[in-house]
Amino acid sequence: MLMHIPIWKKLLSWLVPVTIARKSSGKHPALFLKQYQGHLILATPTAYYSYGNVYLPYRKIFKFIENDIPRVQDFLMLGTGLGSALKILQTRYQCFPNADLVEWDEEIIAWSMRTMSLNTRNNVTWIKDDAANFVQQTTHTYDLIALDLFRDTAIPEHFKSKPFYTACKNLLKENGILCINIIPAYKQEENDIQEMLHYTFSSINSLHFAKNVFLICRK
Repeated sequence: MLMHIPIWKKLLSWLVPVTIARKSSGKHPALFLKQYQGHLILATPTAYYSYGNVYLPYRKIFKFIENDIPRVQDFLMLGTGLGSALKILQTRYQCFPNADLVEWDEEIIAWSMRTMSLNTRNNVTWIKDDAANFVQQTTHTYDLIALDLFRDTAIPEHFKSKPFYTACKNLLKENGILCINIIPAYKQEENDIQEMLHYTFSSINSLHFAKNVFLICRK
């Protein structure tokens, strides 16, 4: 069942961001679902995790690989949030791949399922799991894998390891693409991650926007 939002909150949200729900979980002490100018936002007190289909990190990443998007039949999202990356594929590119959405917080999954209308073609699966465990256990392969793995704005250490990215590479089909959104805590962190990825992938492109760095890795 989709979430009901009172009409007065919808109207007010065209002027200012409006909180329409709050939750806490063992993984996030405070989560907020907001609406602003027709878009749903998933936020903690210090970070935005999703922003409808205008979520800038994946708008910019997908623009860079837009010539590859028509061939994407199987998509994996690690760190789903509400599902903005998939929503951008569906609404901006009319791309409706079979999608596995992996998210470690069941409360976020519940909001994603109730608010984003992602599964209109019955080909989307939400999976509650840690991304590092999922990539080691699954036998599925994908044309496109997207990583948006944060705790607030920090990247957990086990998502900065060579074994993790080797496992991601092994899940890519021939000509598959891995897209990564990071916010480096310091310049050397970005350099260390890129150096590690160069040992694993045949080519890497980097894009910069504000504090974010987007890495597009090809098998």
